[in-house]
Amino acid sequence: SIRDGQNRIDNTQRSIDEIKDGTYVENRVNNKVRNTKRRAVDNLIQRSNNAIRKATNTY
Repeated sequence: SIRDGQNRIDNTQRSIDEIKDGTYVENRVNNKVRNTKRRAVDNLIQRSNNAIRKATNTY
């Protein structure tokens, strides 16, 4: 869709700007850390939900 194309252009432009600024790597690392944390939290929630489900035997 047009929106996707625009997003791609925006992302490319942002990357180019970040590379010029020298903040590209920093931002990538921050994103990676944020995603990893989010995944860890999701994982914990899922595991506790599973434990609760097993304990209460409802599916």
